[in-house]
Amino acid sequence: MCGGCGHLDESPFRIANQSAPCGTEGVNRASQKNCMILQQVVRIKISEANSTMMTPKLSWNGSGQITLIEFILFPLYIVLVASCVRWGLHRYGWRGALGGLIFGFILLPLGAYALGILASLIYFGIPYPACRTGKCPSSNYQSRRLDNGRYALFCGCGTPYRKRGRRFYEVQPDGSLRPYMVWRAFRGWFPEGQ
Repeated sequence: MCGGCGHLDESPFRIANQSAPCGTEGVNRASQKNCMILQQVVRIKISEANSTMMTPKLSWNGSGQITLIEFILFPLYIVLVASCVRWGLHRYGWRGALGGLIFGFILLPLGAYALGILASLIYFGIPYPACRTGKCPSSNYQSRRLDNGRYALFCGCGTPYRKRGRRFYEVQPDGSLRPYMVWRAFRGWFPEGQ
């Protein structure tokens, strides 16, 4: 037990540079202040620290297995990069090989990413619109099964929605779809009929 403030020296929160008891002259003011704070430390259980409210939800399931499309496309991507490097090497020498490597590993994936964003801005309408109440942003939607076996997007308020093409519908209790929003290219979501 410490002479000055009464905390235990065996504490797992002990300060690394604390060599003397808090009441002695060998310890500076900072460690005396920390010694007083140590009594107020609140321990959190591991299950509480890793709750869903604190950690982001990841979409990858972590199984370590690859899908068939990954199994086919990754070797094709490596062959494409090797072809770019080989073409640049034979055409322009080592500088061409370096340019082919940069083109294959950096510019091709960025081009595919840019095309995906462009397609989203023109047609797909991602992210989703805010819910009808305006309380839930697009990141609050979760896909869940309805009573009839179909899937819908549920906002944080619990209202089910469904997206078809450029339109976003609210699912009624009887299963019918009520038009809610429509996606307009490069402009965003607008109320249906506007």
